[in-house]
Amino acid sequence: MPRAHLVVALFLLASPALAITPDQAKRETQQAQQALDSIDRQIVQQNQLVTRIEREIQQLQIRRDELPRRINAAQAVVAAQKERLATATAAQPAARAASNAANKALPSAQEAIREATSRADDSAKSAINTKRQAVERLLATDPAGRAAADRVAAAQAKFDAPAARVTDALAGTPAYQQAVAQAAANEATVKQLRAGAADPGQLADASTVWMKSKTAVEEMKQAAILGDPEASAARGELQTANTELSAVRQRFDRDASSQPEVTAARQQAEADTAAIAASRANLKTAQAGATAADARVRELALAETSSRKAMQAALSDVTALQREMQSVDGDVRKGEELRRRAQDDLRRLQNERPRAQQLVREKQAQESRAKK
Repeated sequence: MPRAHLVVALFLLASPALAITPDQAKRETQQAQQALDSIDRQIVQQNQLVTRIEREIQQLQIRRDELPRRINAAQAVVAAQKERLATATAAQPAARAASNAANKALPSAQEAIREATSRADDSAKSAINTKRQAVERLLATDPAGRAAADRVAAAQAKFDAPAARVTDALAGTPAYQQAVAQAAANEATVKQLRAGAADPGQLADASTVWMKSKTAVEEMKQAAILGDPEASAARGELQTANTELSAVRQRFDRDASSQPEVTAARQQAEADTAAIAASRANLKTAQAGATAADARVRELALAETSSRKAMQAALSDVTALQREMQSVDGDVRKGEELRRRAQDDLRRLQNERPRAQQLVREKQAQESRAKK
């Protein structure tokens, strides 16, 4: 029964009656008891409502007590990411400068390899020529050597004319032209790899391909010469003369190797060859430095971006948590107001209950009198 209706019912039941029948007295007793029962039910419900509101307020207060810690944690993240962002931003100019310097050093390191390779080639050729000249000087002072050299010169002159005729005819064939072009291309590849400080294994493979292509060209020449009777016979005589000259030359080869100018040329060639390895090591170091410097620039840029995003996310968290704090405070205030109202209603019901009990007793007495 609604509380307003209950008050009216109690008022009407409490009004005095001059004369009443037993049935009417019984009905009024029942109505008074129903009013009392309704008050008891409402007291139970109101107690339950107060308990539920207090439980909700307690949960809100737990949330409210936890929010400052979460806000402080989010603010600490903001501060940490702000510091990280400042560090990354401040370090970037120096990192970019280091990257630019490291990358600018690469061309000079590559040029140093090309220069070292060129010097090594020149000094190797010079060492060979110096030793050859030393051997030739020794041969020139020996009668047997001069005679062997004269025989080679005569055989060479006899061989050159038919050999030129055969090779000129061979040069006009497509197969030979293709072989010569392939050998030239392979040689260009080797030179390019040497200039670029290529991997030793890659350079060795390219050199092998080049030598095979050169051999193929030479084999075509020799096959053409062997196929011509005049050129083949002259070639045999030249080979015999060269064999005789080689036998004489071997006697002077060791003596020539120990001569000061030959030793100096050989040592220079060895030093220049070692300089190639040193130049390649320098280039490798420069490349590693450039790679590391470029990586540092990327690392700092990534750190700046990620820090800015993390800081913005943390700022959003702080704002959301502060709004949640305000919302929870409002909910707590609303809950406290609801609890106050519920407690007021409970007290009013508790105050009305004695009156309802008294009325029940009065109606029960009235019912007893009406029965007599």
